[in-house]
Amino acid sequence: MTILSCQTIRRFGIVTPCHERTRHEASGMTYGLSGAGYDLTIKDQLYLAPQRDVLYGQKSFSIAVAQEQFLMPRNVLGRVCDKSSLARRGIQVFNTVIEPGWCGFLTLEIANHSDESVMLLAGQPIAQVIFELLDEETEQPYVGRYQNQPAEPVQHAHDGGRRLRHEQDPNHGTHWYLDTEPDAPALPPSPPLTDPT
Repeated sequence: MTILSCQTIRRFGIVTPCHERTRHEASGMTYGLSGAGYDLTIKDQLYLAPQRDVLYGQKSFSIAVAQEQFLMPRNVLGRVCDKSSLARRGIQVFNTVIEPGWCGFLTLEIANHSDESVMLLAGQPIAQVIFELLDEETEQPYVGRYQNQPAEPVQHAHDGGRRLRHEQDPNHGTHWYLDTEPDAPALPPSPPLTDPT
């Protein structure tokens, strides 16, 4: 596989909007095209509690959505990676793959492994995507349930149909969470993982 340069990413029209290298003033971090990738930004402000937060419990995992929309060609795969400046503060964006043929707004899974609370600002850089060129167009582009994801976080597909809800908190931004009302049915177990080989 070949890693795509910034000019090829721009030419392929994979990311919309596609920003040139830009500095996010409030955080001082950069986003947009880099030499060999694209640094994504987070859509909504997000508060990440430390691993042990008395007020918010042990919640150190949240989901968010990127501001950018993807239109993956059938011959390109994307790898989502941490931003090193956030990783040094204990913030992990779970590394995942963007399949050839997938389109939509990327849901990001984020964990705070530090002992301090962290506020991620709307528009702040959050992750880097490295794009790799396949040897040819795949015969099996992505057609799964996450195709055409909206510009809001999308929960796990096997959640029994329960929806994510969000609330605005003036001090901590937008909180996304699964509907966990007392009378809601328990989530069914995820289907077993199978080895494709």
